[in-house]
Amino acid sequence: MAEFVGRMNLWPAVLVRDGVAPSYRVGDATLTVRSTDGTPMLDVALVGIRPERVAVQTEGGRDETEHSFAGEVRSVTFRGDADLMEIQVPALGEIVTAQCPTGRWTPGTRVSVGWAVRDLIVVPVEAGAPSRLPQEEEVVVPR
Repeated sequence: MAEFVGRMNLWPAVLVRDGVAPSYRVGDATLTVRSTDGTPMLDVALVGIRPERVAVQTEGGRDETEHSFAGEVRSVTFRGDADLMEIQVPALGEIVTAQCPTGRWTPGTRVSVGWAVRDLIVVPVEAGAPSRLPQEEEVVVPR
């Protein structure tokens, strides 16, 4: 059983391409995930990324991440040495939580969010389980 302590962005996803570069559909976006060890990909899953792995830049800035989407900062919470931001990302149809240095962003700011393929995880959704899991505190999901 895998455990994630802390925050995790988790979004319902549907497999659209299996093989060397498997991909999942989240909202209107297609997210490529890491190749597996030959284990078949799940048709329906949760795709996730930790907030500290989400890169945030000024909208239109130079972005070198493999996945990049426009968004708008909805909230910023001071957490000591970092801010925790909630960013509405229309292409995903979801909120993305990101951890960034303090004082850089304010609500209403248009930004670009992105991440590397290697940082995405795929989590199975068990039969009878809710399609959405909490994004805060501890999330425990089966391997």
